[in-house]
Amino acid sequence: MKRIAAMALTVTMLMTSVLGFSKPVELVWYLPGGGTFPYTDSKVVYDAVNEILAKNLNVVIDFKVPGAPGQYNDLMPLNMAAGEKMDLIFTSHWSNNYVKAASNGLYAPLDTLLPKLAPTIWKDTKDMLTAAKVNGKIYGVWGQQIAAKTSNLNVRDTLISKYGWDFAKLKSPADIEPMLAQVKAGEPELIPLSTRKPVAEWMLPYLGITGVGILPEVLGTRVDDGKVKVFSLIDDAKYLEMVNLSRSWYEKGYLAKDGFTYSNDQWGQMKNSGKVAFDFHNTWKPGEEVTPAPFGGMLVTAPFGQSFVEGLSIIANLTAVSSRSKNIETSVKVMEYFWTHPEVFNMIVWGLEGRHYTKTADGKIQPDPKAGYFTNSAYIYGNTFLSYPVVGSNPAAAKMTYDLNQRAKKAKTMGFSLNLDSIKTQVAMVTSVKDQFYVPVVNGYIDPVENLPKYRAALKKAGIDELLAEIQKQLDAWAKANNVK
Repeated sequence: MKRIAAMALTVTMLMTSVLGFSKPVELVWYLPGGGTFPYTDSKVVYDAVNEILAKNLNVVIDFKVPGAPGQYNDLMPLNMAAGEKMDLIFTSHWSNNYVKAASNGLYAPLDTLLPKLAPTIWKDTKDMLTAAKVNGKIYGVWGQQIAAKTSNLNVRDTLISKYGWDFAKLKSPADIEPMLAQVKAGEPELIPLSTRKPVAEWMLPYLGITGVGILPEVLGTRVDDGKVKVFSLIDDAKYLEMVNLSRSWYEKGYLAKDGFTYSNDQWGQMKNSGKVAFDFHNTWKPGEEVTPAPFGGMLVTAPFGQSFVEGLSIIANLTAVSSRSKNIETSVKVMEYFWTHPEVFNMIVWGLEGRHYTKTADGKIQPDPKAGYFTNSAYIYGNTFLSYPVVGSNPAAAKMTYDLNQRAKKAKTMGFSLNLDSIKTQVAMVTSVKDQFYVPVVNGYIDPVENLPKYRAALKKAGIDELLAEIQKQLDAWAKANNVK
């Protein structure tokens, strides 16, 4: 009997292997929400995606979306510290801090795995991934998208039609002031300008200022600097012009008086529901000057100033693999699959055809933001160049974006990787000061004349001088070793 049972078990195992009945590998993928999150129809989309993955990779994914980017940023360090099961993780410099997590050993190094298990990702992005190195190793895959940073403004098309604005004349942020005045006078139900981030932060590309991999709200270098020199942003005259401009607009009533009480996620919700007129940004995709608005209608984007590629452009959206994952190699294979298969990529981005979007005869799609699944965030999931073009967009946008990435000026700090070992204390203390002063002072909610000296003094007490000295020391050594002039 034992022999017969053993033979039966062997046959069953053989049939399972031959017929593909083996239990799929279960992965957990942590992601922030976008678009109209929370998605009421997510289950049907995730089930459809997993049906494809189970068939082709013998993998199923538990998609964990704990919140919009702000809440995601708050929750992920706690989840990772608690040892929650996770395999794939969205990470960036602005939500779920990439450098910090990688420095603390929470992500698996991918340098040797990508060429072997994700050859297309490696071929497409290996040059850009030099900017994702932390202490000499790559810990994240860039979601190939627009890398060039360009300051820009976006606004709903109906306001442009109503007031006859000519965005071709837009040369600087100050040029929109007459438009803000018209909105304040004629659209009392709208907040003239969103301040989900300070004007000065959105204007960094316009000012030609890039970061050094940490504290982008505090530290910068100049793209065109003959000698790569790190400085405190609030000591830069051009940056302070933007701070003072924001203060002026606050005093004139163009910013929400209680704007400092809103989180980034709340600002995003207000924009998505059509409650703000203007919103600055620092990412502009050529060919996508007109895009669908979540509240209906279209948003028009107007770029101004120079474009450049910086390290932060790359670590703005990465997918990492948890160092605690029991399926690291499988996780890398999944990233490659999403990178190279348009059907599954567009399904996770846009949902199901006929249910969440319709497709036109020329291959474009018309998403329905009210259908229960509208992420509008291809960058979260991988290769954005696979994304279906949306009605109103240019089908050549992906090629135009690639070309802009190639021709845009490259920041001299591309490839610089800061070693945090000797400055962790200063980084933590300066971060604490930034959290206290940055939003109210730089947004202009409180008088910068009175409060900038307080901010400077607090930064000095927190050790910003020591921080700047160590970063400069590392920059100088790196520049010399890499012949950067």
